[in-house]
Amino acid sequence: MKFRYFAVFCIIFLVTSIYIFIFERQRPVFVGLVTETHKQFDSLRTFKQDLKEASEKLLNVDRRYMIRLGFKENPQLYPDYFMRNVTLPVIVTYAKSGQQDQAVSFVRNMASLLPEHLTLMYNIGLQAYELFLLQGFCKSNHCLIRNFDLDMYPPHIKSDQSLFRPLIIQDALTKVGSVFFMECDVRLLTADVKHIFNEAKKSEILAWQSKYPTSAVTHPKMFEYFKASEENFYFIPAVETSKLILYNTKMVHYDIMYPWIKCVLIRSCVLPIGAQNSGCQYDKKPQYRYSGCHLNDASALSVVLGQHFNYDSSEYLSAYDKDIFREVSADDAKLEISSLLQNNSEKSNGVSKWMIL
Repeated sequence: MKFRYFAVFCIIFLVTSIYIFIFERQRPVFVGLVTETHKQFDSLRTFKQDLKEASEKLLNVDRRYMIRLGFKENPQLYPDYFMRNVTLPVIVTYAKSGQQDQAVSFVRNMASLLPEHLTLMYNIGLQAYELFLLQGFCKSNHCLIRNFDLDMYPPHIKSDQSLFRPLIIQDALTKVGSVFFMECDVRLLTADVKHIFNEAKKSEILAWQSKYPTSAVTHPKMFEYFKASEENFYFIPAVETSKLILYNTKMVHYDIMYPWIKCVLIRSCVLPIGAQNSGCQYDKKPQYRYSGCHLNDASALSVVLGQHFNYDSSEYLSAYDKDIFREVSADDAKLEISSLLQNNSEKSNGVSKWMIL
């Protein structure tokens, strides 16, 4: 009898030991599985929140951002308010860290071809030595540098130039009244641009078209934000936001910049769920089908312009060819400035202090 009790005890002890051994070995896997599951649930909740926000399609944005950008009661609008003692439009661009050579090359190009026009250069995080170089060429009589703090805006704005570019344009409009915006890798090929400025003043906003229809480079969800029909944009060219001329008129302020800026400040509007800007399939037939590439601020502006001008792109697209522009690579700009510094061609001019507008 005692032996039987002892045998039962041994069996129970053995089974328990095996169970504990197996359970403890599997416990880290089990804990890891639980942790990963919680992470997946958290991601799912975030996704559902984004999906809910996207499904509601509301252009609601923190008023502090809009007020900071000049959207307030009794805004100062052109032609009553504009920068005095300068020739309009003011040339506007920006430089990020690493773009100092492009920025200097841009300033020299504008000073050479449009010396009567002020260049307003936005500083987007230039390092001290980069800024020092730029200051040597950005003279107070034809060039100003303005610091622009992206930390004052939603986090997604810093992720891409196509998101903070509209904010720079709007900020400049409120300061000077009329803006000729160009990316700092763009150069003018001629000083004969008066006809373009006249065209821009007449239409109040002037853009250049891309090679693709708006519907081909705009995620379908963005149309829903603007309560727009995708079909209406099958044959409306998308605009390029690398070159724009604008006057801060009542129409531009309320009907163009206001909805454009609001969309850019709302992540799910300017960057709809599933949108990307790579892997483009522009060879789809018909060409107006969505290519799989979304152009962020350019897509949003194209939709806004199309709606406002009743889908007549001739009202805002330049009638003149884009051959007055060329793009300069970062390597070419670096070579240009390196050669310039080696020759000390502007050493006698010194380094002027820059101005903050």
